[in-house]
Amino acid sequence: MKKIIISITLLSVASIVVAFGLLTDNPAVDFLKSLTQAQRNKTQMPFNDKSRILWHYLPSSMFPRTGIQLNELDSNQKSKLDELLKTFLSETGYNKTMKIIDLENILLEISGDSIPRNPENYSVAFYGNPEKDSLWAFSFEGHHISLNFTIHNGKVEIAPLFLGANPARILSGPREGERTLQKEEDLGFELINS
Repeated sequence: MKKIIISITLLSVASIVVAFGLLTDNPAVDFLKSLTQAQRNKTQMPFNDKSRILWHYLPSSMFPRTGIQLNELDSNQKSKLDELLKTFLSETGYNKTMKIIDLENILLEISGDSIPRNPENYSVAFYGNPEKDSLWAFSFEGHHISLNFTIHNGKVEIAPLFLGANPARILSGPREGERTLQKEEDLGFELINS
């Protein structure tokens, strides 16, 4: 009987430790802590900063963004940002986001212009402090992507949100025929034609 009580007690303590670890695991904090102070100053603004409500999906070369671009991050910081996006997006949403970013490579092949067609020209910005604030937000934006997350007391809202694809269908090369947003496009045309 004593062994059972000890086993149950140890199992309970282990469960509490694991649960506490899961509750305190915060990829937003991990990402911000990976930044240098200069990078963090560029990335993190007060929650009420007016740039928080200015969203768009144009290439960064056409309309500069607040925050830090992927090309300013090292591989560890990019990995932590990747984990942040995986945490806040569904698997499907994450995969579509990565495919949209990769379309910049297709557009580069078509246009030959590397200034607007750079998959590293996507930015992340934070508003407020996820380490201590009950209300904070972050955005991830670039060409054909605008993801805006607001977190209040642990509840997440994602709005506004925009995902677009250019080209809608890849016309040549090893990915010929691929349609990144096929389901959305088909449903949109079905609605228009109904």
